[in-house]
Amino acid sequence: MSFFNTYLKYASTTIIIALSLTGMAQSVQETPSTSHEPGNLIIHAGGGIGFYSLESSYRDGYWIVPENATPTARLLRINPEYGVHDKASVGVLYQQGNFTTRRFLEANFNTFALRGAYYFKPKEAYNIYIGVSPGYSILKTTEPLANEMLRKSKFGGLYLGLGLGGHVYITPKIGLFVNASYATHAYSLLEMTENGLQRVLDDIEYHIDLVGPELTGGIAIKL
Repeated sequence: MSFFNTYLKYASTTIIIALSLTGMAQSVQETPSTSHEPGNLIIHAGGGIGFYSLESSYRDGYWIVPENATPTARLLRINPEYGVHDKASVGVLYQQGNFTTRRFLEANFNTFALRGAYYFKPKEAYNIYIGVSPGYSILKTTEPLANEMLRKSKFGGLYLGLGLGGHVYITPKIGLFVNASYATHAYSLLEMTENGLQRVLDDIEYHIDLVGPELTGGIAIKL
């Protein structure tokens, strides 16, 4: 529940930012009369922060080692979208993030997803939208072991992001966007090495769930 409340907090912040930038868009004479229409290709590029709850379980034979953590990840986001309707667009999403915990010296993920968005007020220089992004994510981690050894693991799993955001255009082709999403990553182990030696995965079960709100923003370029 606490993470849902956190998401609501950042979603509200997203709406406030988008609406507060409306005055900027209206003050520029060359601001376009429409922020979204069929046939538009819009490239979004930016970054942000993810506030996650991490739950992991590791079983090697009879040993089960759980971990719960609340990492904060730095995010990089690239998202092209194409207008297919007066109030809708489809596209793809690439998002990269990295974080650390007490267990992980380093952890980074790459997410690839499809994306759909529904727009409110699409005929104005600003808009608000809701979006959904189902996809696949790859996570790579590094853990310390005894005697200065390292365990490196690769995970794969499904991703789902549900988002709320907005655009403000300050010229006919260039605008700003903000997006607040609630994201779920469900990872399972694909491969593991310890001190450079490949482990056989027959007796190993390793799962990681990474869930929480993501707040991103950046530039939107209309082509």
